[in-house]
Amino acid sequence: MLFKPVLHHVVREAGTWITDEMHDAYSLLHTLGIAHSIEIHQDGHLVGGLYGIAMGPVFSANQCFPVYPMLLRWHWHT
Repeated sequence: MLFKPVLHHVVREAGTWITDEMHDAYSLLHTLGIAHSIEIHQDGHLVGGLYGIAMGPVFSANQCFPVYPMLLRWHWHT
């Protein structure tokens, strides 16, 4: 999984509210097996993804990024 690259893209491309402290906290949660990412690849390149927190059977997605505007709409429907 590419958790850190997904988190980096979300922060960079979305201009989001994630501070350095939040970034570090999500990275720690990932190390602990609580935070996860879902990635979309095309021709070996990361072109979209999202990250979130998993607690039991529930996954709560926090933020996502697409390289192509329609990509995440397609992703959610597949």
